[in-house]
Amino acid sequence: MPRLVVITHEFDAFASRPAPGQPATGIYLLFDVLEALESMGYETFVSAGLDPPEGDVALMHVDCTRIPQPYLDLSERFALTLNAGTADISKRRVSRILVSPGDGWRGPVIVKSDINCGGEPELRLNAHARAAGRPEPFPGLGAPAPYAVLDGVDAVPDHVWADETLVVERFLPELDPDGFVLRTWVFAGTRERCTRHVSSERIVKAAGMVSRSPAEVPDAIRAERERLGFDYGKFDFVIHDGMPILLDANRTPGASPTLRDYLKANAGNLATGLDEHIRARLGSARTAHTPLTTTSFNEIEHCVDSGASSGDNRTGVRNVQTFAATTADNPEFTMSDTSSQKLIIPALGGLYAGGTPLFEAVLRAVVGLWMVPHGAQKLFGMFGGGGISGTAGFFAQIGLEPAMLMAVLAGGTEFFGGILLAIGLLTRPAAVAVCILLLVAIFSVHIGNGFFMQTGGFEYASLWFFAALYFVFRGGNRYSVDAKLGRAF
Repeated sequence: MPRLVVITHEFDAFASRPAPGQPATGIYLLFDVLEALESMGYETFVSAGLDPPEGDVALMHVDCTRIPQPYLDLSERFALTLNAGTADISKRRVSRILVSPGDGWRGPVIVKSDINCGGEPELRLNAHARAAGRPEPFPGLGAPAPYAVLDGVDAVPDHVWADETLVVERFLPELDPDGFVLRTWVFAGTRERCTRHVSSERIVKAAGMVSRSPAEVPDAIRAERERLGFDYGKFDFVIHDGMPILLDANRTPGASPTLRDYLKANAGNLATGLDEHIRARLGSARTAHTPLTTTSFNEIEHCVDSGASSGDNRTGVRNVQTFAATTADNPEFTMSDTSSQKLIIPALGGLYAGGTPLFEAVLRAVVGLWMVPHGAQKLFGMFGGGGISGTAGFFAQIGLEPAMLMAVLAGGTEFFGGILLAIGLLTRPAAVAVCILLLVAIFSVHIGNGFFMQTGGFEYASLWFFAALYFVFRGGNRYSVDAKLGRAF
């Protein structure tokens, strides 16, 4: 099954623990979708920052309106990156109903922030950065102002037109006998759900909700998903006088705590959609796995995921002190730590998740560096070795011909291949070379001497072989030169 890496901002709080020892919970809809994917056989990682682990597929889940370019550049490391086309989801990028002075629009208008949710996601990231003692990633942002509905263009203050952080749109509500309508479309690959919300307030929010029901997605809104490059996310839209109008596009939909059980029960449907989409995009045949049983949606259970307000992704701000500690100790969050594997001592989860990449790199360094002295013996006669000529003579005695070439290859693999493996440069080719060397040693020298090392058996060489074989499949992790270069075999 594919290995999925979720790319998040360095200061994002993708998951949190209510108290030490308690299971982690997610503030995003994706949290439960990843758990469902893991039950289907996926290996998933949530990586905070610019040093993600290797994987087959990445999902861009950076919670800010405009994704910084260094995060976008990470797409080059993966065969497929979902939501790679969603770099800019500002109102100026998304909206088709922007108003400017003198364009002839005579109806009511609404003043909004250009960035989503009034900049609340960016303000949240700034708060987490300050708590960690780091510079704010989005300096200069002020507190969000409420949306303002005005009678017309003439009522818009001059300072609004001059403020690049604000936009003015036509106010085109969808009316219902009970109030105002907002439609939310949540999609993940090939699966979706769309809900029609009715509120007594002009700016539709969950607090003023009077009803909700399933709804169809117009073709025009589906075309907007294609235009904006979304594989996963949530759109808010209305239908005004028969015309579908997109109001907001969100690549990181939130998960309301009050809907936790509902969202968790229905996450399988969205996970199946992502799975189908990933396989189609990768062009691979579907391998056998146990499909999830998903709960069908009915009119009563259709709910908005993150608050029904257009552009409202109020996922809640986790305690910033807790976030700072978590970011420092656990930059690579693995969904397995909180879902399919329940730890007997849950408090150890952070230690395991944070320590595994480091000690994996230590193991790779040991497997490689311990090879180097053996190569120095064969190539340079160091540490009591016989050098090229002595090694070639030994190889000739045991029938390894051409002995001189074999001596150079063996010594070069141990010395240079060991160094490459240790530092994680060309990790997989180096590990393959070491494995071949060890197999030759096992079957030409050690196999006839039994198992134990003391009698010259294959115990030691085979243990080394399997350690090197691990890195043929794993490659170099984030603590490797391959990761720094952004390239790997």
